[in-house]
Amino acid sequence: MTGKEAPADLLVVHLTDLHIKNAGDDSLKRIRQMAPVIGARIDSPTVVVIAITGDIAFSGKAEQYALAIEALKVLERELKAWNVVDVVFAVSPGNHDCDFSAMKPALRKALLEGVGSASEDVGALLEMLAPTQAQFSDFASAICGSRLTTENSLVSTVKVESALGRVVFASLNTAITSSLEERPGVLCVPATELRRVASEADYCVVLAHHPLNWMAPSCAVSTSEWLDENADLVLLGHEHRLDLLRQARVQLGAVVDYQVGLPLSDAHSAKNGFRILKFGSGTNSLDFLDVEWNGAKFLVRSSEQI
Repeated sequence: MTGKEAPADLLVVHLTDLHIKNAGDDSLKRIRQMAPVIGARIDSPTVVVIAITGDIAFSGKAEQYALAIEALKVLERELKAWNVVDVVFAVSPGNHDCDFSAMKPALRKALLEGVGSASEDVGALLEMLAPTQAQFSDFASAICGSRLTTENSLVSTVKVESALGRVVFASLNTAITSSLEERPGVLCVPATELRRVASEADYCVVLAHHPLNWMAPSCAVSTSEWLDENADLVLLGHEHRLDLLRQARVQLGAVVDYQVGLPLSDAHSAKNGFRILKFGSGTNSLDFLDVEWNGAKFLVRSSEQI
C-alpha cells in the first residue's frame, strides 16, 4: 500500500464501578487479567479506548486513584503486545468519586439548593462544588493526558482518530450534585451548562455514571434532549446490571444506543465484569462482547451485534 496507512479500527473497553479502596481490592486483581481477553479480540491495527463510567475510587481519595493509575498503566503496557496502535483513556466520575469530607455538609447542601433553584450563577455554584471531586480531576488529567479538554464543570472531551473518522468521547459529570445517600429522581444536571460536543465529530460516545432515572424530572428531559443532539452511544454505570436499549426521537431524526455496564467489582452483585465494543470502518453496526468474572478468571459470556 502506498501513501498514508489505513486508519486503525476502534475497540472500546467499557469499565464501570471499580470501587478501589486499597491495594488488596478485587478490581486491581481483575485489571491484571484483562489484557489477554481484550487482545484476543484484536486482529488488525486498532486503537483501544478504556472508557470508565465512574466509581473508580471508593471514596474519592488520592491514594485510591494512585492505585488505579498504576493498574491501568500496566494494562496499557500489556495491550501493546497485540496489534494496538494506541491506548486511550476516557473517564467520567461517579458518586464514589466524590470526597464528601472535603467540604462542610452545610455548605454543600446550600450549594446544591442553589444549583437546583436554576440560579443565574449556576456555573459558579458548580465550580464551588468542585473540591469534592478534586482528586478525581487530578486522576482524569493524569490518565487522559493531553487529549483531555475540559469544557466546564459538567463536560469534558477526549478525541480519537480511527476508521470511524473523528470520534469524540464526552464525559458528562452527573455526580457533581451527588450526595452520600442518593435517591432516584433527585440529581441536578443544569441544562444551561450542557455544551455541544459533537459538532465536528463523525461519531460521539458519551460517558456518564448515572442513568436518566436518577435525575430530577426536568433535568432528565433536558439531558435526554442533549444526548439526542450529541450522542450516538451512551455508556452508563451505577446500577450494577447489564442493559441495552435504543432510543429514537422522531422530530430530531436521532437514534441513540444506551448501554449500562456490569460493575468490575461489587460483592453484592450477582455478576461482575466488563464489556468490549468493537467498531469496524462503518458506524452501521457495533459488535459487543460481555465478559464476566467467574470467581477465578474472565469468561466471554455473550456476543451480539447492534
